[in-house]
Amino acid sequence: MTITKKPLFWGSCIALSWLLFELGIDKFYKYRLKQYILKFISSSKLSQYCKYYKIKFKHIKKDLGSIKKIEKDYVINTMNKTFYEPNIINIKVALKELKLFNNMVRNVTITSQYLNNVDNMLWYPYTCRFLLSSINNYNLLSWKFRYNLSILQVKKHTMYLIKPYNGISTKTIIIFLGLGGILAPFEKIISMLIENNYQIYIPLYGPTQASLVFNLDCHEAEFNIDIHQYLVEKNITNINILAWSLGGILYKGFEYVTNYHNIIKINKVFLFEPLLSMRGCIDVYFAQVRPYNQTFKIITHVSIDKYTMYDKILSYFIHNIVGVGTANSFGCFKSIELLFDKYDYSRYLFISSDDIVMNLSLDSSLINNNFDKNNIYHRRGYHGGWLNSKSLETTFKQLL
Repeated sequence: MTITKKPLFWGSCIALSWLLFELGIDKFYKYRLKQYILKFISSSKLSQYCKYYKIKFKHIKKDLGSIKKIEKDYVINTMNKTFYEPNIINIKVALKELKLFNNMVRNVTITSQYLNNVDNMLWYPYTCRFLLSSINNYNLLSWKFRYNLSILQVKKHTMYLIKPYNGISTKTIIIFLGLGGILAPFEKIISMLIENNYQIYIPLYGPTQASLVFNLDCHEAEFNIDIHQYLVEKNITNINILAWSLGGILYKGFEYVTNYHNIIKINKVFLFEPLLSMRGCIDVYFAQVRPYNQTFKIITHVSIDKYTMYDKILSYFIHNIVGVGTANSFGCFKSIELLFDKYDYSRYLFISSDDIVMNLSLDSSLINNNFDKNNIYHRRGYHGGWLNSKSLETTFKQLL
Protein backbone atom coordinates (compact mmCIF):
# COMPACT_ATOMS: atom_id res chain seq x y z
CA MET A 1 0.00 0.00 0.00
CA THR A 2 1.44 3.37 -1.02
CA ILE A 3 1.88 6.19 1.47
CA THR A 4 -0.78 8.31 -0.28
CA LYS A 5 -3.38 5.57 0.08
CA LYS A 6 -2.82 5.02 3.81
CA PRO A 7 -4.68 8.16 4.99
CA LEU A 8 -7.59 7.27 2.71
CA PHE A 9 -7.68 3.70 4.05
CA TRP A 10 -7.60 4.70 7.71
CA GLY A 11 -10.05 7.52 7.09
CA SER A 12 -12.47 5.05 5.51
CA CYS A 13 -12.05 2.68 8.45
CA ILE A 14 -12.79 5.44 10.95
CA ALA A 15 -15.82 6.62 8.97
CA LEU A 16 -17.19 3.08 8.67
CA SER A 17 -16.63 2.42 12.39
CA TRP A 18 -18.40 5.65 13.26
CA LEU A 19 -21.34 4.78 11.00
CA LEU A 20 -21.68 1.29 12.49
CA PHE A 21 -21.52 2.77 15.98
CA GLU A 22 -24.24 5.30 15.17
CA LEU A 23 -26.51 2.69 13.56
CA GLY A 24 -26.04 0.34 16.50
CA ILE A 25 -26.78 3.06 19.06
CA ASP A 26 -29.84 4.20 17.12
CA LYS A 27 -31.26 0.68 16.94
CA PHE A 28 -30.49 0.03 20.61
CA TYR A 29 -32.30 3.16 21.86
CA LYS A 30 -35.30 2.55 19.63
CA TYR A 31 -35.61 -0.86 21.25
CA ARG A 32 -35.13 0.61 24.74
CA LEU A 33 -37.66 3.38 24.12
CA LYS A 34 -40.32 0.81 23.23
CA GLN A 35 -39.60 -1.01 26.49
CA TYR A 36 -39.84 2.23 28.47
CA ILE A 37 -43.14 3.14 26.82
CA LEU A 38 -44.66 -0.17 27.93
CA LYS A 39 -43.16 0.32 31.39
CA PHE A 40 -44.67 3.80 31.58
CA ILE A 41 -48.12 2.48 30.68
CA SER A 42 -47.88 0.00 33.56
CA SER A 43 -46.41 2.58 35.97
CA SER A 44 -49.16 5.10 35.24
CA LYS A 45 -51.66 2.66 36.73
CA LEU A 46 -49.80 2.33 40.04
CA SER A 47 -51.46 3.83 43.11
CA GLN A 48 -48.88 6.63 43.53
CA TYR A 49 -49.35 7.81 39.92
CA CYS A 50 -52.87 6.87 38.78
CA LYS A 51 -54.53 9.97 40.23
CA TYR A 52 -51.94 12.19 38.55
CA TYR A 53 -52.71 10.70 35.14
CA LYS A 54 -56.47 10.66 35.49
CA ILE A 55 -57.88 12.88 32.73
CA LYS A 56 -61.27 14.56 32.94
CA PHE A 57 -62.28 14.94 29.32
CA LYS A 58 -65.30 17.03 30.29
CA HIS A 59 -62.87 19.85 31.12
CA ILE A 60 -61.10 19.41 27.78
CA LYS A 61 -64.49 19.41 26.03
CA LYS A 62 -65.42 22.65 27.76
CA ASP A 63 -62.05 24.15 26.84
CA LEU A 64 -62.30 23.25 23.15
CA GLY A 65 -65.86 24.52 23.04
CA SER A 66 -64.89 27.90 24.51
CA ILE A 67 -62.00 28.88 22.23
CA LYS A 68 -62.43 31.24 19.28
CA LYS A 69 -63.33 30.06 15.77
CA ILE A 70 -59.83 30.68 14.39
CA GLU A 71 -58.42 28.45 17.13
CA LYS A 72 -61.02 25.72 16.56
CA ASP A 73 -60.32 25.70 12.82
CA TYR A 74 -56.60 25.42 13.50
CA VAL A 75 -57.07 22.45 15.89
CA ILE A 76 -59.32 20.65 13.38
CA ASN A 77 -56.78 21.24 10.59
CA THR A 78 -53.97 19.84 12.76
CA MET A 79 -56.04 16.78 13.67
CA ASN A 80 -56.78 16.11 10.00
CA LYS A 81 -53.09 16.38 9.13
CA THR A 82 -52.35 13.93 11.95
CA PHE A 83 -54.98 11.21 11.64
CA TYR A 84 -55.96 11.66 7.97
CA GLU A 85 -59.61 11.44 8.96
CA PRO A 86 -61.65 13.53 6.52
CA ASN A 87 -64.64 13.27 8.86
CA ILE A 88 -63.01 15.49 11.52
CA ILE A 89 -65.17 18.47 10.72
CA ASN A 90 -65.86 19.91 14.17
CA ILE A 91 -64.52 20.03 17.71
CA LYS A 92 -66.87 17.26 18.90
CA VAL A 93 -65.35 14.77 16.45
CA ALA A 94 -61.84 16.00 17.31
CA LEU A 95 -62.49 15.35 21.02
CA LYS A 96 -63.66 11.81 20.22
CA GLU A 97 -60.39 11.23 18.36
CA LEU A 98 -58.43 12.47 21.37
CA LYS A 99 -60.24 10.01 23.63
CA LEU A 100 -59.60 7.10 21.27
CA PHE A 101 -55.90 7.92 21.05
CA ASN A 102 -55.59 8.29 24.83
CA ASN A 103 -57.22 4.89 25.37
CA MET A 104 -54.89 3.29 22.86
CA VAL A 105 -51.62 4.62 24.28
CA ARG A 106 -52.65 3.57 27.79
CA ASN A 107 -53.46 -0.03 26.87
CA VAL A 108 -50.54 -2.46 26.68
CA THR A 109 -52.47 -4.99 24.57
CA ILE A 110 -53.41 -2.40 21.93
CA THR A 111 -50.32 -0.25 21.83
CA SER A 112 -48.02 -2.70 19.98
CA GLN A 113 -49.10 -1.25 16.64
CA TYR A 114 -48.61 2.26 17.99
CA LEU A 115 -45.04 1.35 19.02
CA ASN A 116 -44.17 0.98 15.35
CA ASN A 117 -44.10 4.78 15.23
CA VAL A 118 -40.83 4.63 17.16
CA ASP A 119 -39.18 2.98 14.15
CA ASN A 120 -40.16 5.99 12.04
CA MET A 121 -38.27 8.49 14.21
CA LEU A 122 -35.71 10.66 12.48
CA TRP A 123 -32.10 9.71 13.20
CA TYR A 124 -30.45 11.75 15.95
CA PRO A 125 -26.65 11.17 15.80
CA TYR A 126 -25.15 10.19 19.14
CA THR A 127 -22.27 12.45 18.15
CA CYS A 128 -24.67 15.40 18.65
CA ARG A 129 -25.06 14.34 22.28
CA PHE A 130 -21.30 14.65 22.73
CA LEU A 131 -21.37 18.08 21.10
CA LEU A 132 -24.26 19.43 23.18
CA SER A 133 -22.70 17.96 26.34
CA SER A 134 -19.54 19.92 25.57
CA ILE A 135 -21.56 23.11 25.18
CA ASN A 136 -23.46 22.53 28.44
CA ASN A 137 -20.27 21.59 30.30
CA TYR A 138 -18.69 24.84 29.13
CA ASN A 139 -21.61 26.77 30.68
CA LEU A 140 -21.41 24.73 33.88
CA LEU A 141 -17.67 25.37 34.14
CA SER A 142 -18.25 29.08 33.58
CA TRP A 143 -20.91 29.16 36.30
CA LYS A 144 -18.68 27.21 38.66
CA PHE A 145 -16.02 29.91 38.44
CA ARG A 146 -18.50 32.73 39.00
CA TYR A 147 -21.06 31.18 41.35
CA ASN A 148 -21.45 28.41 43.88
CA LEU A 149 -22.47 25.46 41.66
CA SER A 150 -23.43 21.98 42.86
CA ILE A 151 -24.54 18.98 40.79
CA LEU A 152 -27.09 16.93 42.72
CA GLN A 153 -28.57 13.50 42.09
CA VAL A 154 -32.22 13.29 43.18
CA LYS A 155 -33.10 9.63 42.74
CA LYS A 156 -32.75 9.13 38.95
CA HIS A 157 -32.76 12.88 38.15
CA THR A 158 -29.80 15.21 37.79
CA MET A 159 -30.27 18.68 39.23
CA TYR A 160 -28.05 21.77 39.26
CA LEU A 161 -28.01 24.11 42.27
CA ILE A 162 -26.55 27.57 41.74
CA LYS A 163 -26.05 30.06 44.56
CA PRO A 164 -24.25 33.40 44.92
CA TYR A 165 -20.54 32.88 45.54
CA ASN A 166 -20.89 34.13 49.13
CA GLY A 167 -23.53 31.47 49.72
CA ILE A 168 -26.11 34.01 50.86
CA SER A 169 -29.50 33.67 49.16
CA THR A 170 -32.87 34.96 50.29
CA LYS A 171 -35.12 33.51 47.60
CA THR A 172 -35.48 30.22 45.71
CA ILE A 173 -36.42 29.70 42.09
CA ILE A 174 -36.93 26.49 40.07
CA ILE A 175 -36.06 26.62 36.36
CA PHE A 176 -37.73 24.13 34.03
CA LEU A 177 -35.77 23.90 30.78
CA GLY A 178 -37.15 23.36 27.28
CA LEU A 179 -36.75 20.52 24.79
CA GLY A 180 -33.07 19.65 24.42
CA GLY A 181 -32.02 20.95 27.83
CA ILE A 182 -29.60 23.55 26.43
CA LEU A 183 -28.15 25.79 29.16
CA ALA A 184 -26.50 28.51 27.05
CA PRO A 185 -29.68 30.62 26.48
CA PHE A 186 -30.07 31.04 30.26
CA GLU A 187 -26.77 32.90 30.73
CA LYS A 188 -28.40 36.33 31.16
CA ILE A 189 -31.22 35.05 33.35
CA ILE A 190 -28.87 33.18 35.68
CA SER A 191 -26.78 36.33 36.12
CA MET A 192 -29.85 38.44 36.94
CA LEU A 193 -31.15 35.90 39.43
CA ILE A 194 -27.83 35.64 41.25
CA GLU A 195 -27.57 39.45 41.44
CA ASN A 196 -30.95 39.42 43.17
CA ASN A 197 -29.88 36.81 45.77
CA TYR A 198 -31.72 33.81 44.37
CA GLN A 199 -30.64 30.22 44.82
CA ILE A 200 -31.45 28.44 41.57
CA TYR A 201 -32.52 24.82 41.15
CA ILE A 202 -32.44 23.41 37.60
CA PRO A 203 -33.86 19.85 37.56
CA LEU A 204 -33.19 17.99 34.32
CA TYR A 205 -36.12 16.03 32.93
CA GLY A 206 -34.34 12.98 31.48
CA PRO A 207 -36.25 12.32 28.23
CA THR A 208 -35.95 15.94 27.04
CA GLN A 209 -32.15 16.08 27.23
CA ALA A 210 -30.35 16.16 23.87
CA SER A 211 -26.96 15.76 25.57
CA LEU A 212 -25.36 12.72 27.20
CA VAL A 213 -27.16 13.52 30.46
CA PHE A 214 -30.42 11.90 29.37
CA ASN A 215 -32.68 9.20 30.72
CA LEU A 216 -35.57 7.76 28.71
CA ASP A 217 -36.73 5.73 31.71
CA CYS A 218 -38.66 8.57 33.34
CA HIS A 219 -42.18 9.98 33.22
CA GLU A 220 -43.62 13.32 34.27
CA ALA A 221 -45.43 12.24 37.43
CA GLU A 222 -42.33 10.49 38.74
CA PHE A 223 -40.19 13.55 38.00
CA ASN A 224 -42.50 16.11 39.59
CA ILE A 225 -43.20 14.03 42.68
CA ASP A 226 -39.49 13.32 43.25
CA ILE A 227 -38.50 16.99 42.88
CA HIS A 228 -41.32 18.07 45.19
CA GLN A 229 -40.30 15.51 47.80
CA TYR A 230 -36.67 16.66 47.64
CA LEU A 231 -37.62 20.32 48.23
CA VAL A 232 -39.84 19.39 51.17
CA GLU A 233 -37.02 17.33 52.70
CA LYS A 234 -34.73 20.36 52.36
CA ASN A 235 -37.40 22.50 54.05
CA ILE A 236 -37.83 24.67 50.97
CA THR A 237 -41.48 25.62 51.14
CA ASN A 238 -41.49 29.04 49.46
CA ILE A 239 -40.49 29.15 45.79
CA ASN A 240 -40.68 30.96 42.49
CA ILE A 241 -40.75 29.22 39.11
CA LEU A 242 -39.30 30.05 35.69
CA ALA A 243 -40.22 27.90 32.70
CA TRP A 244 -39.29 28.07 29.05
CA SER A 245 -40.99 26.28 26.15
CA LEU A 246 -41.62 22.62 27.07
CA GLY A 247 -40.83 23.61 30.65
CA GLY A 248 -44.34 25.10 30.73
CA ILE A 249 -45.83 21.60 30.83
CA LEU A 250 -43.37 20.55 33.54
CA TYR A 251 -44.37 23.61 35.56
CA LYS A 252 -48.06 22.70 35.29
CA GLY A 253 -47.38 19.15 36.43
CA PHE A 254 -45.27 20.39 39.33
CA GLU A 255 -48.00 22.87 40.25
CA TYR A 256 -50.51 19.99 40.39
CA VAL A 257 -48.27 18.14 42.87
CA THR A 258 -47.78 21.24 45.05
CA ASN A 259 -51.53 21.91 45.13
CA TYR A 260 -52.22 18.30 46.03
CA HIS A 261 -49.82 18.26 49.00
CA ASN A 262 -50.29 21.92 49.98
CA ILE A 263 -46.83 22.22 51.57
CA ILE A 264 -44.87 24.34 49.08
CA LYS A 265 -46.11 27.83 48.28
CA ILE A 266 -45.54 29.28 44.81
CA ASN A 267 -44.99 33.06 44.86
CA LYS A 268 -44.32 34.05 41.26
CA VAL A 269 -44.11 32.25 37.92
CA PHE A 270 -42.21 33.57 34.89
CA LEU A 271 -43.26 31.87 31.64
CA PHE A 272 -41.09 32.38 28.56
CA GLU A 273 -42.79 31.20 25.35
CA PRO A 274 -44.31 28.28 27.30
CA LEU A 275 -45.98 25.15 25.98
CA LEU A 276 -49.26 25.35 27.89
CA SER A 277 -52.29 25.40 25.63
CA MET A 278 -54.35 22.55 24.24
CA ARG A 279 -53.63 23.86 20.75
CA GLY A 280 -49.86 23.85 21.24
CA CYS A 281 -49.87 20.41 22.86
CA ILE A 282 -51.87 18.92 19.98
CA ASP A 283 -49.27 20.27 17.53
CA VAL A 284 -46.36 18.81 19.48
CA TYR A 285 -47.76 15.69 21.15
CA PHE A 286 -49.28 14.17 18.01
CA ALA A 287 -46.11 14.68 16.01
CA GLN A 288 -45.20 11.15 17.14
CA VAL A 289 -47.90 9.71 14.86
CA ARG A 290 -47.61 12.07 11.89
CA PRO A 291 -44.77 12.35 9.33
CA TYR A 292 -42.17 15.08 9.55
CA ASN A 293 -43.39 16.96 6.48
CA GLN A 294 -46.88 17.39 7.95
CA THR A 295 -45.49 18.81 11.20
CA PHE A 296 -43.32 21.18 9.19
CA LYS A 297 -46.38 22.36 7.23
CA ILE A 298 -48.25 23.01 10.48
CA ILE A 299 -45.38 24.95 12.03
CA THR A 300 -44.36 26.95 8.98
CA HIS A 301 -47.96 28.07 8.53
CA VAL A 302 -47.67 30.10 11.74
CA SER A 303 -44.31 31.86 11.24
CA ILE A 304 -43.10 34.06 8.39
CA ASP A 305 -40.76 32.84 5.62
CA LYS A 306 -37.78 34.40 7.40
CA TYR A 307 -37.89 31.59 9.97
CA THR A 308 -38.30 28.61 7.61
CA MET A 309 -34.94 27.13 8.59
CA TYR A 310 -35.81 27.44 12.28
CA ASP A 311 -39.12 25.69 11.55
CA LYS A 312 -37.22 22.81 9.95
CA ILE A 313 -34.88 22.47 12.94
CA LEU A 314 -37.75 22.59 15.45
CA SER A 315 -39.70 19.99 13.44
CA TYR A 316 -36.60 17.80 13.32
CA PHE A 317 -36.18 17.80 17.10
CA ILE A 318 -39.86 17.05 17.59
CA HIS A 319 -39.49 14.00 15.35
CA ASN A 320 -36.22 12.49 16.61
CA ILE A 321 -35.70 10.50 19.80
CA VAL A 322 -35.52 13.66 21.91
CA GLY A 323 -39.02 14.76 20.89
CA VAL A 324 -40.65 11.34 20.57
CA GLY A 325 -39.11 10.09 23.82
CA THR A 326 -40.37 13.20 25.59
CA ALA A 327 -43.89 12.96 24.15
CA ASN A 328 -44.17 9.33 25.25
CA SER A 329 -43.16 10.21 28.81
CA PHE A 330 -46.08 12.58 29.32
CA GLY A 331 -49.67 11.81 30.16
CA CYS A 332 -51.93 12.64 27.23
CA PHE A 333 -53.02 16.24 27.95
CA LYS A 334 -52.74 15.81 31.71
CA SER A 335 -50.65 18.92 32.37
CA ILE A 336 -52.13 21.36 29.89
CA GLU A 337 -53.56 24.66 31.06
CA LEU A 338 -57.29 25.06 30.58
CA LEU A 339 -59.32 28.21 30.16
CA PHE A 340 -60.47 29.95 33.30
CA ASP A 341 -57.96 28.23 35.60
CA LYS A 342 -57.50 30.33 38.72
CA TYR A 343 -54.19 31.26 40.37
CA ASP A 344 -53.46 32.79 43.75
CA TYR A 345 -49.98 33.95 42.71
CA SER A 346 -48.58 36.35 40.10
CA ARG A 347 -47.75 35.00 36.64
CA TYR A 348 -45.77 36.80 33.95
CA LEU A 349 -45.96 35.76 30.30
CA PHE A 350 -43.28 36.52 27.70
CA ILE A 351 -44.34 35.75 24.11
CA SER A 352 -42.83 36.20 20.64
CA SER A 353 -44.72 37.12 17.46
CA ASP A 354 -43.72 34.17 15.23
CA ASP A 355 -43.94 31.43 17.84
CA ILE A 356 -45.69 28.12 17.23
CA VAL A 357 -45.56 27.05 20.89
CA MET A 358 -47.42 30.01 22.43
CA ASN A 359 -48.98 32.25 19.83
CA LEU A 360 -50.79 35.52 20.48
CA SER A 361 -53.37 34.84 17.77
CA LEU A 362 -53.90 31.08 18.03
CA ASP A 363 -53.85 31.06 21.84
CA SER A 364 -55.66 34.36 22.40
CA SER A 365 -58.49 32.75 24.40
CA LEU A 366 -56.08 31.27 26.93
CA ILE A 367 -53.89 34.38 27.10
CA ASN A 368 -56.79 36.80 27.55
CA ASN A 369 -58.62 34.69 30.13
CA ASN A 370 -55.74 33.37 32.23
CA PHE A 371 -53.24 36.23 32.32
CA ASP A 372 -53.33 39.80 33.58
CA LYS A 373 -52.78 41.99 30.52
CA ASN A 374 -50.32 44.08 32.54
CA ASN A 375 -48.18 40.97 33.06
CA ILE A 376 -47.84 40.08 29.35
CA TYR A 377 -44.69 41.11 27.49
CA HIS A 378 -44.31 40.99 23.70
CA ARG A 379 -41.43 40.98 21.26
CA ARG A 380 -41.09 40.41 17.53
CA GLY A 381 -39.19 37.28 16.62
CA TYR A 382 -39.04 33.51 16.77
CA HIS A 383 -39.38 30.97 19.56
CA GLY A 384 -36.46 31.17 21.99
CA GLY A 385 -35.62 34.79 21.31
CA TRP A 386 -36.83 36.10 24.64
CA LEU A 387 -34.04 34.42 26.62
CA ASN A 388 -31.39 36.54 24.88
CA SER A 389 -33.51 39.59 24.25
CA LYS A 390 -32.30 43.08 25.17
CA SER A 391 -35.77 43.59 26.63
CA LEU A 392 -34.86 41.34 29.56
CA GLU A 393 -33.12 44.32 31.16
CA THR A 394 -36.29 46.37 31.20
CA THR A 395 -38.81 43.61 31.88
CA PHE A 396 -37.65 40.50 33.67
CA LYS A 397 -34.92 42.22 35.70
CA GLN A 398 -37.41 44.78 37.01
CA LEU A 399 -39.82 42.06 38.08
CA LEU A 400 -37.14 40.49 40.27
